[in-house]
Amino acid sequence: AMTDVVAGHTQLMFDAMTTALPMIRGGRVKAYAISTPERSPLLPDVPTFAELGYSSLTATGWMGLWCSGAMPADVQQPLLAAVRTAMAAPSFGERLRTLGFDLGRSRATGELSKDLHADHERVGRVLKAIGFKPE
Repeated sequence: AMTDVVAGHTQLMFDAMTTALPMIRGGRVKAYAISTPERSPLLPDVPTFAELGYSSLTATGWMGLWCSGAMPADVQQPLLAAVRTAMAAPSFGERLRTLGFDLGRSRATGELSKDLHADHERVGRVLKAIGFKPE
């Protein structure tokens, strides 16, 4: 989709900061707004949707580390500990920020699943309200 925006075939798209940032910095596309609750330090002059009056478009992208439900807890725990250790390292957070990620926070398994379902419901309401039809 980004290729079509750059080529002028598509006028507008929503994209993740991580993939859009190089195109924005290179002047290939223009960022009109970001969906995060606050402006990004990577694009401090780009307003949030909430600032523009579209607070229902406020969202924060996130990534989760998933494993099989059959994975034993004694195997899961060292993985979780390693992820939390990495997230606590300043160099890890700084590297993620240079790539367009916000480090965010570590969440417990149940909390991550709950947030996923809440995001699905929220986005579904917005899409229904605007009459979105997938093509």
